Amino acid sequence: MKGIERWLRNYFHFNRQETSGFILLIFGLIVIVCLPYFWPNRQPAYDPTLDRQILDSLAAQLKTSPYENRNYAYNRPNRKAAPVKPIPPELLQPFDPNSLTQAQWEKFGLPSYVAKRLLTYRDKAQGFKYKDQIKRIYGFPPELYAQLEPYITLPESRPNQSYADARERASAYPTYANKPRTAYSRERNRLQPFDINTADTTQLKKLRGIGTKLAARIVKFRDKLGGFKSVDQLQEVYGLPPEMVDSLRKYTFVGDTFVGIRLNINSATVDQLQQHPYLGYKLARHIVAYRTQHGPFVSLEDLRKIKTIDEATFQKVKPYLTL
Repeated sequence: MKGIERWLRNYFHFNRQETSGFILLIFGLIVIVCLPYFWPNRQPAYDPTLDRQILDSLAAQLKTSPYENRNYAYNRPNRKAAPVKPIPPELLQPFDPNSLTQAQWEKFGLPSYVAKRLLTYRDKAQGFKYKDQIKRIYGFPPELYAQLEPYITLPESRPNQSYADARERASAYPTYANKPRTAYSRERNRLQPFDINTADTTQLKKLRGIGTKLAARIVKFRDKLGGFKSVDQLQEVYGLPPEMVDSLRKYTFVGDTFVGIRLNINSATVDQLQQHPYLGYKLARHIVAYRTQHGPFVSLEDLRKIKTIDEATFQKVKPYLTL
């Protein structure tokens, strides 16, 4: 036992009390695991005889239940409507269905709820125009309609209107085919070409398809750019459809004397340079870093020495930079 305690103390780095507690814990777990094997099972074995007798008695009671063979309404396979009684001969006379009351319809044998439905339909339709309207009332007994149909003083069904009748009805309306034209003629609203660098949003919205948002977006891009050097730069405006670019090319131009706003690369800060659409934060930071390390730029060609500025970007941004 002492050998085990010494081994536990050296392996787990326990002191004497921790070693004794650990041994007691292991011993207690062994006792708990083995306890069910030594504890006697006092629960009696299950006998299903009693439960089977109870189930058999319940089944016998269900077989003798008075509700088992009762024919409920929803179980009747062939439920037929109540037969319609013949209408007394003294009531079978020609009549106008638009003048009968609910009580008179009920005298014919029509149920009260169907009579109410018929009167409601008649009020909404502003009166019956033909017999088929009565026949189509939901719940109207066909046998009753067959008895009443010969005495209803209405046409059988809706008459078919011919094309000639339709033309005749149309002729009742005034026609303006031969109306003399006025002496004046409306002038065509022709849009004159305008300078894209001086136009405001109101002038841009005169073009079909350009609304407030697109017009404001064009002006905002132009201000950040420093002005358009070419109309082709309009295709760089975000969200501007190609057909709108073609329309702007048709109705706008860049003035010959236009001079755009230029950034001084020797004095502009990173924040000022990154606002330009052709530069951004990365190139602006590289320009300022090169200027800090090598001194002021002598010419714009010195930008080619910055490896992150490729030739295409240099040619695009060159017109908007100065020393």
